[in-house]
Amino acid sequence: MKKQLLAALLLPVTALAQPTLSHVENYTIGTTLRFINCDPAAAGPAGANQTWNFGNLSSLNDTATVWVIAPPTTNNPFPGAEFVLQDDDSSYLYYDTSATEINMIGLVDSSTSNFGNMGYSNPMLIIPRPFTYMDNAADSFYNQGTFLGFSFTGAGGTMMEADAYGTLQLPHDTFTNVLRIKTYTEEEDMITGLGMLNTRIASYTWYIDSIPGALLRIDSMKFTGAYNDSSVDVQYYYNAQPTGLGEVKAHKLQAAAGITGNELVLSASFEQGRQYEAAVYSLNGQKVYSTAFPGASGTQRLTMGSDLAAGTYIITLRRKGDFRSQVVMKVVKP
Repeated sequence: MKKQLLAALLLPVTALAQPTLSHVENYTIGTTLRFINCDPAAAGPAGANQTWNFGNLSSLNDTATVWVIAPPTTNNPFPGAEFVLQDDDSSYLYYDTSATEINMIGLVDSSTSNFGNMGYSNPMLIIPRPFTYMDNAADSFYNQGTFLGFSFTGAGGTMMEADAYGTLQLPHDTFTNVLRIKTYTEEEDMITGLGMLNTRIASYTWYIDSIPGALLRIDSMKFTGAYNDSSVDVQYYYNAQPTGLGEVKAHKLQAAAGITGNELVLSASFEQGRQYEAAVYSLNGQKVYSTAFPGASGTQRLTMGSDLAAGTYIITLRRKGDFRSQVVMKVVKP
């Protein structure tokens, strides 16, 4: 017994500490957060005293910025919000807080494509507090809004567990006493005119309590129904202008689309040397065309295999490997 006690006393302090989160995702108005987008990566093991080595993450040469702003004083769509996260893809996430949890109560998309706006009659849990190793939580939410001009109502659930803690190595720094949270979210939305859209998201987020945003997040997303797609998105925190990455780029492309005969016509600020992916879906969710192409001029004319029937189609466009850049557009073919 004495040997065991002595061994315990000699262990490093970091090996004994179980971090507790009390302040993450609770932002101060005026804060700016920057993240680097990376190629997909595996989340690594769960458990106590882990060391996750993400020092060799492969950057997509693309960064993202989040500004924390005050809710508008007039025409506020969600009066209960205490702060708003403004992404550089022109989306605004409205949050409220309490002593025991942080929730998202609404989303407004002001981008050219107007991907969708959404409010929650029962808010979506972001994180309870305090939260420590082996804690878990579950919550349901109800939402309604618009998607590409179509109205929708939906519901879903979130389950989260603090499944690990330890040391996190990133390309620019190493953090100790990091808590990892595993979250699984399911959502079903009935979209008028499109049908059901099913969303499944499995997320891993790494936090320390002194920084409100996640140090690293890995999101695996899958969509089925109204359209079908999947991706793995990775980004890590870097609250400075990264060297060698150029200027900060917006996540979401600003684009327009049309279908003429058997041609898909796409207009966007395509970048030389980058690859892009486009797909066309019918209103029953069937993918009728997909392609990848290099960025060149501002307008791309892509020849599809056949002349599509007249009707409404959903077009997706994104930089290859970067789901956050994706824009979804509704096109009516005469």
